[in-house]
Amino acid sequence: MLGWLAFVLSRLGDGPWAMSTVDFAYAVAGGIVVQLPGRSMTSAVEDAITGYPVTGAGRMLTTVLTGAGIIIGVAFGLSLTLRLDRALDLELSTPGALRFEGQEPLLWLVVLCGATGALASAITMRSRLRMLLPTALLGMVGLLVSQTLTRYIDLGATSAVAVGAIAMGLLGRVTALRLGAPPMVLVVPAISPLLPGLRIFQGMYESVSGTVVGEAAAAATSEGVVTLVGAAGVALALSTGIVLGDLMSSPLDRSAVRRRRARRR
Repeated sequence: MLGWLAFVLSRLGDGPWAMSTVDFAYAVAGGIVVQLPGRSMTSAVEDAITGYPVTGAGRMLTTVLTGAGIIIGVAFGLSLTLRLDRALDLELSTPGALRFEGQEPLLWLVVLCGATGALASAITMRSRLRMLLPTALLGMVGLLVSQTLTRYIDLGATSAVAVGAIAMGLLGRVTALRLGAPPMVLVVPAISPLLPGLRIFQGMYESVSGTVVGEAAAAATSEGVVTLVGAAGVALALSTGIVLGDLMSSPLDRSAVRRRRARRR
């Protein structure tokens, strides 16, 4: 439904709801990020690292099936729209190759949008009111670290996301213990701005362009597979970084617990 709606809006011409090819991709990618199984993905890596491989394998299978369902659903939406076009002679045209070139947005704007995304994710996950601001700040920190490393130190995108995830895992555990909550309550919604939704959609679109969309693009199909593998790498780097940061901050648990007990007394 998401892919179908965005496709139709991208073909409306010059009306108020018209979308460019890039806007079309961003709209679908935003919907993909909302549906990505960030909680299952992070929990699966944590279970595998901490000695629960069977549980981790089960959660990872759930994550893979959910991701595959998202990809198939968007591809089905594109295919259905094109079939309706041929049946009803609507004279629609497929969006061109998805390329995102141009000037990068300002750093402060990206960080602010990241905080907004983390806050919105926390609200949808029904976090308590006192957890909303720490979650937004945690998402801001993670995005700020990854963007700074990418823009000014020329670190790769996947490595930058991993470093940002480590910082989020470390700060998330320290903050959550002082708030009397599990670290995942803060960390899981805070990672939403770093999830690779755009990469997943771009890789999916390139992978199905030769068969579903109808373009003669064998090269684009191979590029799509590479893009999807890169998206999976980002997701794993994000989950592993969160768990590593959480483990790095574990020596600070005792002091936090002692302070909390002292306040109760």
